[in-house]
Amino acid sequence: MAERVDITQLVGEVLPDWDEPWVEAERERFRQLRLHRLEEAADRALDDGHHHLALQAALSACAAEPLRESAHRRVMQVHLAEGNPAEALRHYHTIRRLLRDELGLPPASATRAVVSHLLGRPVDTRSA
Repeated sequence: MAERVDITQLVGEVLPDWDEPWVEAERERFRQLRLHRLEEAADRALDDGHHHLALQAALSACAAEPLRESAHRRVMQVHLAEGNPAEALRHYHTIRRLLRDELGLPPASATRAVVSHLLGRPVDTRSA
């Protein structure tokens, strides 16, 4: 089994009450490290079939940086792996709206690709 990352250690800010220039650089370094480690933890957990851990890590990355599409892609991938395409599509629409409202941008092609097979599909109208 792959090494597990304790995501509870990937929280907080570096010296939050300090305002020296070098601290800002360290905060950004730690922020980027945290985001990459959370995404790596999500990938490992998903590969190992631990969907709940993968989702927890991916959602933590999304919470830490709401506009980070790579983190949102992992959330959608976990939902798809769990057999929850509606959840994956719901999350896609959430990030789509967020990017539009905050940046005036559409999702990246890599983000759309995760759920492209779900977009624009006709609804099954057969009688039950």
